[in-house]
Amino acid sequence: MILQAIFWILLLILIYTFVGYAFVLFVLLKIKKIFFPKQILNFDAAYEPDICLFVTAFNEKDYVNQKVANSFSLDYPQEKIQYLWITDGSDDGTPELLKI
Repeated sequence: MILQAIFWILLLILIYTFVGYAFVLFVLLKIKKIFFPKQILNFDAAYEPDICLFVTAFNEKDYVNQKVANSFSLDYPQEKIQYLWITDGSDDGTPELLKI
């Protein structure tokens, strides 16, 4: 009797995982659309957010100057870009090149 109960409980959990959860989400989405109709958002097409450019380099002495030049030539307002150069453990002179 106990094994049958455990079997049916586990079977129901398995069925809920594959079918029930999707059904519950479908029903909740329909309810949400009834009470909160789709809103039209006005976006400013000229808006350009501030961004941060992460560049990681490990022993990239031969290529770091090209990457710096490429990064500074991006077609994006320079006052909105922050550059972070990460060279953890480089021993070929890459950090010294980036300090210049």
